[in-house]
Amino acid sequence: MIYILRIIIILFLSINVAFGQTDENKNNLQFELLGKGFYYSLGYERNIVTINNIKIGSNIGLSIFPGLTSLEPSTEILVPFEINFSLNKSNNEFLIGFGTTFWKYHINSLNITNANLNQQPINAELISAKEWFAHCSFEYRLHSKTKPIFYKLGYVPLFFDFTPNSKFSRSINYQTSFTIGIGWTF
Repeated sequence: MIYILRIIIILFLSINVAFGQTDENKNNLQFELLGKGFYYSLGYERNIVTINNIKIGSNIGLSIFPGLTSLEPSTEILVPFEINFSLNKSNNEFLIGFGTTFWKYHINSLNITNANLNQQPINAELISAKEWFAHCSFEYRLHSKTKPIFYKLGYVPLFFDFTPNSKFSRSINYQTSFTIGIGWTF
C-alpha cells in the first residue's frame, strides 16, 4: 500500500512539474460530505490541461473515521483517486469524473471449523481488510470567477466487486451516493 501511495504522489508531482503554473488558479482544496469517501473526504484537485472552457484534472482525497466493529475500536481509511473533465460556462462548472477508492477497514471474524466446533464459545477476532472500488462523479459547481470559494453538488455511483456473505453478491454491485461540498481555489 505504501508503495502504491508513493507512486501516486510521484505521479502527481511529475504532472505539476510537467505542466507548470500559469496565471490561472489550477489547484483547489475541497471538503465533501458523502460521495466517494462514504461519510466525508478532504481532497486536493489539480487542473492538468485547460483548453478553452474545458479542463482535465486529477483529484486525490482522504477520509478517516471510526470503524463499525464491536470487539474493539478501529479506524477506517478511504483514499479516493479521480481523473475528471469539466466544462465551464460563466459561473457554472459541470464535471464528470472516473476513479477508484482504496478502502482499509476492520471486520469481526469468527473462525468456526470442524476442529474447533466442540470448543464453544469461540472468541471473535478483529481482522484487517482492504479493497478497491470504482466510482463516477457527476457534479455541478457554482464558482464565481472573482472569488476563490466554490460550492458543489453531485451524484456519485459506487461500484463494488463481489463480496461473499454480504449484500454485494452479484458480479458488479452498484450503490448510490450523493455529495455536497465546498472548495477553495488557489
